[in-house]
Amino acid sequence: MSGQQVQQAPDTNSVDQLAQQTGQTPEQASARIAQVLPEMVNQATPQGQMPREDPLSKGVAALKQMMSR
Repeated sequence: MSGQQVQQAPDTNSVDQLAQQTGQTPEQASARIAQVLPEMVNQATPQGQMPREDPLSKGVAALKQMMSR
């Protein structure tokens, strides 16, 4: 996935908000999301299985943390 594909997602308001909260442009935030998304999916689905608990309930906080690395 590329940053450009992230920007084409149906709800870009979330990307814009995240960009503002992290002091980045929407383009920078989209590129960073594209970089960290595979790791988020790996962490959310241990052994390739969906856990019983919603793995994305901590999504925005986890994403902010990963983007600040």
